[in-house]
Amino acid sequence: MIKKYLLIFASALSLLPAQDSTRKTKEQLINQLMETRDKESFELAYQQGVQFGLSQQTLLEARFLFLVDEGKRSSLAAFAPMLQKQLPNFNANDSTIFATLEDFQSIVEYTLALASLEKNQEDAFKKQITEAFWIARSEGLEPPSFEQPQYNMLHRDRFEREYFPLYRSPYSIGTTIWSPLRSGFLTGKYNDGIPKGSRATVEIYSWLKEELEDRRERGEVDIVRELTAYAENELDCSMAQLALAWCLKNKNVSTILLGATNSKQLEENLGCIDVALKLDDSHMESIDKILGN
Repeated sequence: MIKKYLLIFASALSLLPAQDSTRKTKEQLINQLMETRDKESFELAYQQGVQFGLSQQTLLEARFLFLVDEGKRSSLAAFAPMLQKQLPNFNANDSTIFATLEDFQSIVEYTLALASLEKNQEDAFKKQITEAFWIARSEGLEPPSFEQPQYNMLHRDRFEREYFPLYRSPYSIGTTIWSPLRSGFLTGKYNDGIPKGSRATVEIYSWLKEELEDRRERGEVDIVRELTAYAENELDCSMAQLALAWCLKNKNVSTILLGATNSKQLEENLGCIDVALKLDDSHMESIDKILGN
């Protein structure tokens, strides 16, 4: 949902004429804030936004998106009080990704729910999510029907454990998962270093290069190497196809968001459907042993 709003926003900006240098500078600052994923660069852009006089709403939303992409639940949970404080001051005209107060409030509730989990208050987390469902029902509104979490072989705990109660009746919430290939890491292309032309060689993705080194230290490169060999030897498929097929096998995955730079890559990724049909319980157990998570 967040990325959809951001994409729409970025597309809309590209269609607007530059009316004056001030407008152009403001738009450039906002774009930089929303797109920067390197921490040092983000903090620099944030300070420039403060000095320029960007609204508190815009600055908060930019930091929220940065923290979402960073993927650290503790950071998002710690950010909840600042978002909650902004609720009474919400102004749709200052917002870059939320059309209504209700949209913004849903994000506040989300971070508060994460804060509950950080304190090991799982009951509080479930209470906040389920309250949203029943309030919608009581007001004659359509309750939440889909969630868009990150899910892949190396990032699975939240999807499989924390969200699990939401998949069952009466909520029966579907999921549209993102980053099934973990920014290309689960294609196996980083098994022997950083290849030319990959995301990690692009300046805007400099953060990924550092993350790859962290993953190497955590032993994740070795895990993907072993999975790559398993895919080739046991299933006659690519690592990318195995990673996507593994996601498909989870009955709680409704939709997988795919990214491809060309039609050949897309065709290969779609081959995961045939691989998923081959995967049986024995395969899944073997994969789980390799993953060790």
